[in-house]
Amino acid sequence: RLGHGLVESLDGQVPEGAEPVGVLEIHGDELEEIRPDERWLAHHLKRVLEAPISEKPLEALPEIPGCFRWEVASLRPLVQHLLSREPGTIALGAAPQSSNGLYSASCRRRGTRLLVLREDVHAEATDELLRAASDGEVDHLVFVLGDHVGLRPMAFGRLQTDFGGHAISLGCTALLTSQGITLVQYLT
Repeated sequence: RLGHGLVESLDGQVPEGAEPVGVLEIHGDELEEIRPDERWLAHHLKRVLEAPISEKPLEALPEIPGCFRWEVASLRPLVQHLLSREPGTIALGAAPQSSNGLYSASCRRRGTRLLVLREDVHAEATDELLRAASDGEVDHLVFVLGDHVGLRPMAFGRLQTDFGGHAISLGCTALLTSQGITLVQYLT
């Protein structure tokens, strides 16, 4: 059922009994300061999480520049926001459909690439990152990482057909999601 709920959410439907998805977005270039001290970071994240949830995305939280907190009913508007043509926009309506009934990838911002980490593919992350860097058109990368089970084929299919996602691998060794995030940050 969980796999079907993910696909429904990517389709823009609210899975039965699902709560809104909380989004915490931090723009490092807008932060006034950040320290590597865990206590300082925990204190400021607590302030962000205790702040009232904004009615619209990218409405800055008072007194916390660069931090944004909002909710979406399904994952589709979140992915559309991350891939949107203009930074700071989000499509909250129904997804555009082509004449064949499939969702179009028109929500992608030029210069944005969606990369889905999977263990079962041969495309290495380093190769795809080098291609993106040499392309000259890509200025924004969005990564999707799954849990220890990974994305079901239908969910990956939605990310691929609806949003233009590319499957990449960090190698043949199984990693924790936190390790995948660390490697992606290091590689980019």
